[in-house]
Amino acid sequence: MHINRVIHYCWFGKTPKPDSVLAYIANWREMLPTYQIIEWNEDNFDIDCCQYVKEAYAAKKYAFVSDYARLLALYQHGGVYLDTDVEVCKNLDPLLARGVLTFGFEEGHYAATSTMIAPKASTFIADFIDSYHARHFIDSNGKLDTTTNVQVLTALLEAIGLAKNGVEQVLHYQDEEIVVLPQRFLSPFDYLNHQDKSSDHTYTIHHFSNSWASVSSLRKNKIKKLIGSRGVRVLRKILSTRFNTNNV
Repeated sequence: MHINRVIHYCWFGKTPKPDSVLAYIANWREMLPTYQIIEWNEDNFDIDCCQYVKEAYAAKKYAFVSDYARLLALYQHGGVYLDTDVEVCKNLDPLLARGVLTFGFEEGHYAATSTMIAPKASTFIADFIDSYHARHFIDSNGKLDTTTNVQVLTALLEAIGLAKNGVEQVLHYQDEEIVVLPQRFLSPFDYLNHQDKSSDHTYTIHHFSNSWASVSSLRKNKIKKLIGSRGVRVLRKILSTRFNTNNV
């Protein structure tokens, strides 16, 4: 099945793109000069298309708006979806030439959504989209549903036989073939321990920059980068003990 040489990305919120995002887009143009690049935003995507998206946008949780928009873009046009913090390391033509829906593992053996390759009108993508239509982003108590699309995708793939072992797998959904590649191909960065596991096999690297993250979230990520996951756990334990002692 033919897959179009199109890169889709999302930018909601009507804020200027930081230099880091502009640099990634420039990287795509350099590495994939024959690919069309389409930005999805408020001007070409209906933010009132379903209740989940409408509520996520109203709450200014644009990453969750993107979760839906990227799927619709892939379904309607086919091609490649990239997060705005994804670096392209080499030409994606060999992956597109396979003509099948393609995902890759990220750290923790979850299926990543930062790089996705899909033929137009994929049945699996259609049902992935449909999974949002029965959901609310904000429940009756005002609580936000922050379930990530990585969690949703992984669960959908597990339901059709995915083993969370990081090994390349070929799955089947109705009449569609789905390939899930090992981590080193599409998302080799270990965000838990901040280690780069890229290799000669790597096509893209998701750098987990959190384009829509709050200032506090970015600060937490910065601390984690400096002292590591284990350091964060130790620091949290120390602060918790100190706080409890001071409030006895």
